[in-house]
Amino acid sequence: MISDNKLKHSIAVARTCVEKGKELNLSEAELDACFVMGFLHDIGYEKINCDITKHPQKSYEMICNAQEYRTDILNAIKNHGRCNNEKMTKFDYILNYADLTVDHKGEHVSIDKRVKSIGKWHGEMSEHYIHAKEQADSIYVYEKKNKIEDNDFHTQEYMKAVKHSKTQNSITI
Repeated sequence: MISDNKLKHSIAVARTCVEKGKELNLSEAELDACFVMGFLHDIGYEKINCDITKHPQKSYEMICNAQEYRTDILNAIKNHGRCNNEKMTKFDYILNYADLTVDHKGEHVSIDKRVKSIGKWHGEMSEHYIHAKEQADSIYVYEKKNKIEDNDFHTQEYMKAVKHSKTQNSITI
């Protein structure tokens, strides 16, 4: 079941997706799609009680069954948290960025803080934490490749932490 905190998270992710979409000069229709994408990205939690790693696929299935949405939005929802740098679309980027800059209570946080909290909550050896670190790396690569300035410094703060941890020969951030 979707908790109050998960609902707050989803609303904040939706709003963040719209803001990031505006920065990328998306059309009004694309901004509407970004809001829907951000709001629905975790809807799979409504049906998944134990294996949280399956919520992206369940979210995708629920939305497909309910109504036809744009394929790129559906794919971004299905793939959130598991993006490939080579194939990341603008919608993948927007959703993953928003998802990693909004915590489980709906508060805006840095990517570094969000990744650390995922590691603390799920464990640093968990699939969830490993995917969060990969997601953060993909966001950084996408921004660099597409010359996107992160005005909130979320990604820059994360990458500073990664560089620092590498100089300390540590795999954690």
